[in-house]
Amino acid sequence: MPSGEWALPMTTVSRTVKFYECCPEPYPDLKFYLHLRRRTLYY
Repeated sequence: MPSGEWALPMTTVSRTVKFYECCPEPYPDLKFYLHLRRRTLYY
């Protein structure tokens, strides 16, 4: 969705899988990094 006030110049996703001693199934971990830039047209 476009915004006139904010720009989203870069996004990054990081995925890791962690195993715990108690459980045999993997637990995925997703991290989303959003780099926001405020446009100065309004201020």
